[in-house]
Parts: sequence; C-alpha cells; structure tokens
Amino acid sequence: MVVQADGTLKTVTSAWKTWNWNAATGFGIPTTATSTSIASDGYGGSPNNRSIQEITFGFNQTIWRDVRHGTVSIMGQYEYLLRRPWFVALEAPAGAHDNALFFNLRYTLPGTIPRFY
Repeated sequence: MVVQADGTLKTVTSAWKTWNWNAATGFGIPTTATSTSIASDGYGGSPNNRSIQEITFGFNQTIWRDVRHGTVSIMGQYEYLLRRPWFVALEAPAGAHDNALFFNLRYTLPGTIPRFY
C-alpha cells in the first residue's frame, strides 16, 4: 500500500482559520497466492479499491468566545473523492467520484468550570 498526503493550515485572523488537504492511497498487486486463495485485494475480478484520491478544503470561524462560557464556531468543508476499483464490469464506469459539502455549528466547553458569583 502506498499513501501520499499533504495539507496546510492557515490562520487568517485569531478567529478565522482555513485549511486544505490532498491524499492518495494505492493498493498493490498480490504477492502471495495459493490454489484456493489470494492474500491481497489486488487481483482481477476484485471489487476492492485499487486507488482512492481525496481533495478537501474548509474553514473554521469563531463567532463568539468567552473564557467563562466557552466558544461558538461555524465550520465548513468541501470534499472531492475519487475511487478506482481493481475490476470493472463491461460497459460500467471505470471509477466513482463524490462531491460532499459539510457545515457544522459547534459549541466548545470552557477549559475550566465557570464560577457564578
């Protein structure tokens, strides 16, 4: 198996962060085979993954922050995923791809218990 990955995180302001990520995974051909089984995913007729590639980027924006009460953030992410199997049936697409969009509203607890006095 071969894995390659690269990414960056950039702090634009103290409340605004952006990031991106690129990853690729490749699964090699089998090295061990017997008359009854194959000890790998990579063989003709296998529906398992030959390669997977992903590109994703997103942001994290802090909307509100208080030391005693915690933090509220909004996050967004876009992902493109490409999958290629070892075997494809006749007249079928050579692979599959996916576009995904995620949004998240998050409340983070404060670091210590707030004192109400």
